Amino acid sequence: MIEFTAFISSISALIKIAKGLQSVRDQHQISQATSELLERILSVQGDALSLQEQHFSLIHEKEKIEKKLSEFEDWKNTQSQYSLFRTLYGKVVYVPNESHKSSEPKHWLCANCFNERKKSILQPQNDGNNFTFFCPKCKTRLFVDSDEFAQYTSMAN
Repeated sequence: MIEFTAFISSISALIKIAKGLQSVRDQHQISQATSELLERILSVQGDALSLQEQHFSLIHEKEKIEKKLSEFEDWKNTQSQYSLFRTLYGKVVYVPNESHKSSEPKHWLCANCFNERKKSILQPQNDGNNFTFFCPKCKTRLFVDSDEFAQYTSMAN
C-alpha cells in the first residue's frame, strides 16, 4: 500500500512539474525542470514496476490459496464418505458409509494415512498362519482373526 501511495505522489509531482514548464521562458530553468521531470518519470517507472511485481505476487498467492481451499473441500467430501470401524483386535480402519453409493468394491482405508488426508486402501494378505492387512503407503500392518478376514474378503467380492 505504501508503494501505491508513493506512486500516486510521484504522478502528482510529474503533473506539477509539467504545468510549471509551460510558464517557464528561461532556457536554464527549462533544462533544470526537464531534468527533474525525467528523474521523476524514472522514479514513477520504478514504482510502477514494483507495483506490478506485487500484483503478480498477490495473484500467485491467491491461486495457491484457492488450490488449497479446493483440495480441502475435496478432502472434506471424501472424508464424509467414510466412518471409523474397530476390528476385533481393536485396530481402527476407515470403511465406506453404508449410505454412500459407490462403484468401488468394498474396502478398508488405513487410519494413519486417512488422518494425513491420504486415501490408502489396505491390502488383505494371508500367509497361511496370519491374516493381515497391509498399507502400501505407510507400511502399517494390521492383524485380524480368520473370521474377520473371511468376512472382509467375502464382502470385497
